[in-house]
Amino acid sequence: MSHGDCIGTCNSSNLKNLDTQNYSNIKESIFTAFPNPFKENTIISFSLRETDLASLEIYDYMGNRLTSLFNQQAVEGQLYKIEFGNKEIPSGIYFCVLKTSLSQQLIKLVIIK
Repeated sequence: MSHGDCIGTCNSSNLKNLDTQNYSNIKESIFTAFPNPFKENTIISFSLRETDLASLEIYDYMGNRLTSLFNQQAVEGQLYKIEFGNKEIPSGIYFCVLKTSLSQQLIKLVIIK
Protein backbone atom coordinates (compact mmCIF):
# COMPACT_ATOMS: atom_id res chain seq x y z
CA MET A 1 0.00 0.00 0.00
CA SER A 2 1.13 3.56 -0.60
CA HIS A 3 -0.43 7.03 -0.60
CA GLY A 4 -0.67 7.41 3.14
CA ASP A 5 -0.62 3.85 4.43
CA CYS A 6 -3.45 5.07 6.59
CA ILE A 7 -6.85 3.46 6.44
CA GLY A 8 -9.50 4.62 8.88
CA THR A 9 -8.25 6.86 11.67
CA CYS A 10 -4.95 8.61 11.05
CA ASN A 11 -3.06 10.66 13.57
CA SER A 12 0.30 12.36 13.68
CA SER A 13 2.05 9.19 14.85
CA ASN A 14 1.02 7.13 11.81
CA LEU A 15 0.35 9.80 9.18
CA LYS A 16 2.80 10.04 6.31
CA ASN A 17 3.16 13.10 4.15
CA LEU A 18 3.52 11.32 0.85
CA ASP A 19 4.47 14.16 -1.42
CA THR A 20 7.28 16.23 -0.05
CA GLN A 21 7.26 18.70 -2.93
CA ASN A 22 6.24 22.20 -2.06
CA TYR A 23 3.62 23.75 -4.30
CA SER A 24 4.02 27.33 -3.08
CA ASN A 25 2.95 28.70 -6.47
CA ILE A 26 -0.56 27.24 -6.03
CA LYS A 27 -3.01 30.13 -5.76
CA GLU A 28 -6.04 28.06 -4.75
CA SER A 29 -6.36 25.36 -2.16
CA ILE A 30 -6.68 21.74 -3.33
CA PHE A 31 -9.24 19.31 -1.93
CA THR A 32 -10.06 16.15 -3.90
CA ALA A 33 -10.86 12.47 -3.48
CA PHE A 34 -9.95 9.88 -6.11
CA PRO A 35 -11.40 7.50 -7.03
CA ASN A 36 -14.89 8.59 -6.11
CA PRO A 37 -17.16 6.60 -6.11
CA PHE A 38 -15.00 3.81 -4.67
CA LYS A 39 -15.35 0.25 -3.44
CA GLU A 40 -12.66 -0.15 -0.80
CA ASN A 41 -10.54 2.98 -0.49
CA THR A 42 -9.93 6.44 -1.88
CA ILE A 43 -7.08 8.95 -1.68
CA ILE A 44 -8.05 12.29 -0.17
CA SER A 45 -5.64 15.05 -1.18
CA PHE A 46 -5.45 18.59 0.10
CA SER A 47 -3.18 21.59 0.06
CA LEU A 48 -3.73 24.94 1.77
CA ARG A 49 -2.92 28.44 0.57
CA GLU A 50 -1.77 29.40 4.07
CA THR A 51 -0.21 27.43 6.93
CA ASP A 52 -3.00 26.65 9.37
CA LEU A 53 -4.35 24.07 11.76
CA ALA A 54 -6.43 21.67 9.64
CA SER A 55 -8.82 18.86 10.43
CA LEU A 56 -10.14 16.26 8.02
CA GLU A 57 -13.17 14.27 9.20
CA ILE A 58 -15.62 11.77 7.72
CA TYR A 59 -19.37 12.02 8.43
CA ASP A 60 -22.26 9.78 7.47
CA TYR A 61 -25.38 11.13 5.74
CA MET A 62 -27.04 11.73 9.13
CA GLY A 63 -24.21 14.03 10.24
CA ASN A 64 -22.58 11.57 12.63
CA ARG A 65 -18.79 11.83 12.70
CA LEU A 66 -17.25 8.46 11.84
CA THR A 67 -13.56 9.24 12.05
CA SER A 68 -10.91 11.95 12.10
CA LEU A 69 -8.22 11.45 9.45
CA PHE A 70 -6.04 14.51 10.09
CA ASN A 71 -5.82 17.04 12.90
CA GLN A 72 -2.61 19.05 12.91
CA GLN A 73 -0.76 21.96 11.36
CA ALA A 74 -0.78 21.88 7.55
CA VAL A 75 2.02 23.78 5.83
CA GLU A 76 1.23 26.23 3.04
CA GLY A 77 1.63 24.68 -0.41
CA GLN A 78 2.38 21.19 0.92
CA LEU A 79 0.32 18.42 -0.70
CA TYR A 80 -1.12 15.93 1.80
CA LYS A 81 -2.52 12.58 0.64
CA ILE A 82 -4.42 10.32 3.01
CA GLU A 83 -5.90 6.95 2.13
CA PHE A 84 -9.37 6.36 3.51
CA GLY A 85 -11.36 3.17 3.38
CA ASN A 86 -12.76 0.43 5.47
CA LYS A 87 -14.31 -2.83 4.32
CA GLU A 88 -16.72 -2.63 7.25
CA ILE A 89 -18.27 0.70 6.20
CA PRO A 90 -21.47 -0.05 4.26
CA SER A 91 -22.29 1.31 0.82
CA GLY A 92 -23.69 4.81 0.93
CA ILE A 93 -23.03 8.53 0.84
CA TYR A 94 -20.51 10.04 3.22
CA PHE A 95 -19.02 13.50 3.60
CA CYS A 96 -15.37 14.44 3.97
CA VAL A 97 -14.98 17.82 5.68
CA LEU A 98 -11.76 19.85 5.65
CA LYS A 99 -11.78 22.60 8.29
CA THR A 100 -9.27 25.37 8.92
CA SER A 101 -9.55 28.59 10.89
CA LEU A 102 -10.50 30.38 7.66
CA SER A 103 -12.76 27.95 5.84
CA GLN A 104 -14.68 24.71 5.71
CA GLN A 105 -14.90 22.58 2.56
CA LEU A 106 -16.88 19.42 1.88
CA ILE A 107 -16.59 16.54 -0.57
CA LYS A 108 -19.33 13.96 -1.04
CA LEU A 109 -17.89 10.43 -0.99
CA VAL A 110 -19.80 7.51 -2.47
CA ILE A 111 -18.98 3.96 -1.38
CA ILE A 112 -20.30 1.21 -3.64
CA LYS A 113 -19.89 -2.46 -2.90
